[in-house]
Amino acid sequence: MIVKLTTKILKRYPIMMMLTCIAVADAADNRDSNRYTVYAYTAESNEEDLLSTIVETTFPARIATVGSAIDYVLLRSGYRHVPTDAVSDALLLTLPQVHRSIGPVDTRTALQTLIGSSWNLLEDQTKRVIWFQYAGALPQTEVIPEDPPQDPNPEVPVYDHDVAEPKHQRASQKPTKQVWTLNPSLTLRQNLARWALEVDWALEWNSDHDYEILYSAAYQGTLQDAVKAVLEHYRTSPFGLTATFFEGNSVLLIEPNSPGSR
Repeated sequence: MIVKLTTKILKRYPIMMMLTCIAVADAADNRDSNRYTVYAYTAESNEEDLLSTIVETTFPARIATVGSAIDYVLLRSGYRHVPTDAVSDALLLTLPQVHRSIGPVDTRTALQTLIGSSWNLLEDQTKRVIWFQYAGALPQTEVIPEDPPQDPNPEVPVYDHDVAEPKHQRASQKPTKQVWTLNPSLTLRQNLARWALEVDWALEWNSDHDYEILYSAAYQGTLQDAVKAVLEHYRTSPFGLTATFFEGNSVLLIEPNSPGSR
């Protein structure tokens, strides 16, 4: 039915239909032209002003001070914080519980909230650094604190001042291989105690017998390597010794080779 009606209209009003089609085509062309020529691509405001980026942050448990919270907020902002002597005490303050979740606010407001109203946030967009000045001091315009040398391969901050490391973690940061020297003026027990102390370990001597050291000797490797090499010399002695290393609490246990031979 629709096809027959359209055919009749075309036969009776061919010119009108042609003009209608042309008008519709022109309107479509104008609409397409406007869509592609009027719209201009521009950078978002937060792409030009990085500190205006909206952030919403909940700090992990390891973030315990105001200074580490500021570093955490700036972690992916493209900016760095250059601390000054004046603000050092404020950065070490405990992060308030009310600030452990912050946002959504822009980065600049988040930083100002963390440091408090007693400090003014200053920034240098050229170097992309921020620092803080006491609000009661004279305004600074072009005085930028000295920027510390940057690591060419920076890592995510660990915030050592926030969380105390277990002893065995501190020991693992020392050189894993070194030279261990037996001192003839000390007994075997005293030498092993000195070795353990060098890498933040503790010696537990569970034997009634000790040995004098007659000659100086040197061993290279880890603490475990050196102790095992030394005790090998006493393996066949009447009071042989064996070593057990407890990595969890950094304890070196020395005890007799066989039970009852203390």
